[in-house]
Amino acid sequence: MAAIAAELLEADLYIATSIDGVYDRDPGAEGAEKLDEVTPEKLKGIIDGNNEAGRHELIDSTAVEIIERSRTETKIFEGTFGNIKRPGGADGTRIVHE
Repeated sequence: MAAIAAELLEADLYIATSIDGVYDRDPGAEGAEKLDEVTPEKLKGIIDGNNEAGRHELIDSTAVEIIERSRTETKIFEGTFGNIKRPGGADGTRIVHE
């Protein structure tokens, strides 16, 4: 829903989550690396197959599709009070468009 609103308003999209950004695999897995930037295509590959019932996911594939088609500037970051007050300055992962 937020991705659609950002698309319609031609606004930046900030996604606050329980982790500090996008990782190349499950952040709890040994050797998982946080990505400073990720393309929509790579993000789809990371989240592919993770839409099982009862799982809490970072972002759903529909939102990624909307972000990709509208080329919405997007940042995913940890939803701490300080980060939410200043999302542009928050450490996180930017979704970049090629």
